Amino acid sequence: MQATGDHWTPRIDHSANPVSGVAGEVPFAVPQLRFGEMRMLRRETGAILRSRFAASTTVKTLALLLCAVLILPMPTLAQQVDAVTPAPAAARQFDFLIGQWDVEVTPKVGGLAAMIHGTPRLVGTWKAWRALDGLGVQDELRIVDSAGNPRNLTHTLRLYSVAQSQWTLTGVEAYRGRSFDATAVWAQDAMTVAGTGVDGEGKAYQSRTRFFGIGTDHFNVQQDRSYDNGASWDEAALTMEARRVSTTASR
Repeated sequence: MQATGDHWTPRIDHSANPVSGVAGEVPFAVPQLRFGEMRMLRRETGAILRSRFAASTTVKTLALLLCAVLILPMPTLAQQVDAVTPAPAAARQFDFLIGQWDVEVTPKVGGLAAMIHGTPRLVGTWKAWRALDGLGVQDELRIVDSAGNPRNLTHTLRLYSVAQSQWTLTGVEAYRGRSFDATAVWAQDAMTVAGTGVDGEGKAYQSRTRFFGIGTDHFNVQQDRSYDNGASWDEAALTMEARRVSTTASR
């Protein structure tokens, strides 16, 4: 401090700041702003505060919406899906097909082609296994000619419908790029399948295919076809005899 007359005036040493080491700087000093600069500083500070307030409000709003969604009453899984019941005994009606089979296929032929070439000899394999928790059977049928050339590859899913008390079949003929649907019922120790198809000449037909003579190591198949919406039927248009190879089949 420096005495001036009867008063003492504080004297600041501007040579060096003991905190920053910068000459002429006052420790912890607040910079002096002119009036216009102070108004600009207040305006910028207000904008920052308003931006932070808006962001905070948005976050709170989203949090409230999320809470509202989470506390809404929602049905439980048990309410959405009926209770699962064991597969009924009728769902085992196609079990005779499970395993691996050798098959011999005989198509009906006539006319000049039959006279020249005779009845073609077609053979193949049929594999089937249980599926869909006991409610269905999947199977694959492969047919080749006498020279081993592929003639047919059909994959079928057979599902028993408890509500309809019948079988629903969905399948694909791989070589023709065609899918098909059919239904089947068991009666009098035989399984009868009603469906549709397309023959080798591209003609559409209705079919009724009957599995019969079913035993532990063999069964027979006969397919009748109608080209006039069921008004008349060409019986035994295709027959098949199957002999068991194994009680199980690899996929």
